[in-house]
Amino acid sequence: MMVVQRSQTTSWKRGTPSPTCGLIYPPLRTLVVRAGCSIRLFVPIKGRPAPTVSWTKEGGPVPRAVIDSTESFTMLIIPESSRIDAGKYELTLENTAGKKSADIHVRVLDSPGPPLNLKPVKIDKDSIILQWEMPLIDGGAKITNYIIQKRESTRKAFVTAITNCPTTSVRIAELGEGCEYYFRVSAENEYGIGEAVETADPIRASQAPTPPESIIPTDITKNSVSLAWTKPKHDGGSRITGYVLEAQKKGTDQWAHVTTVKTMDFTVKNLNENEEYIFRVMAVNHSGRSAPRDSKLIAVKDCTSLPEFDLRGELGNTIH
Repeated sequence: MMVVQRSQTTSWKRGTPSPTCGLIYPPLRTLVVRAGCSIRLFVPIKGRPAPTVSWTKEGGPVPRAVIDSTESFTMLIIPESSRIDAGKYELTLENTAGKKSADIHVRVLDSPGPPLNLKPVKIDKDSIILQWEMPLIDGGAKITNYIIQKRESTRKAFVTAITNCPTTSVRIAELGEGCEYYFRVSAENEYGIGEAVETADPIRASQAPTPPESIIPTDITKNSVSLAWTKPKHDGGSRITGYVLEAQKKGTDQWAHVTTVKTMDFTVKNLNENEEYIFRVMAVNHSGRSAPRDSKLIAVKDCTSLPEFDLRGELGNTIH
């Protein structure tokens, strides 16, 4: 069928025929074509003076269309149609007597377009959960399945990982820890498997790192604490990108963010003299943060020590 909706005439002059088009009976029709066949929209028209004719699709120009218009008809032809040709076509006639338009809906039966917004939502050391959205163009039929493929970044060929996935998310298991992968997803309907969407960048199979091994104060003053820590034993299969440092004042249960750094040391300034603090540090990689490593309770005050001297070098010398 062909769906036709006629807009109201914007102006009218008595005694002058307004433009009309032949898409009147029946009032509701939709044109359905199989992919590869031509779309042919032939519409008788009339009006005095002869109306100007314009075709648009979804409010814009009609790509790949061949349009032929005379005083008595207009015809739009798109050879070898595909899914991108589906949609609402608008025919507009206009002369000095007024303006009329009609909408023609075209369905092209084809495989679906590419899914949208493919992205990882959870990454582990040996698996990745992918998520995406349905294609904008379903090919004129219900999407029943998705096919997921993977490719190691060091290889050229994709291999099929999942052949039966009715939902818009999937867990890809049995990945190599620390290996990077590209993924692509194709939608399927009764007319076939459509175009694939592919991840733009490789995704590394990894998990959050283990905590830094230790965190110790290296210098304390009346308003600052210098800290240093050691790297985690295991990076989770992904490069450590930084460290998050937090502080908690004694007697409170709230942790305050201090800084995020790439080095393994930092001086925390503007602390309250004679207050006591606990500091904690977390390692960060592509998969997330590690568990925290806490320092001991540290009192913020100037350190004092007994005076010392070392005469061992002098006493070893003989004076002549």
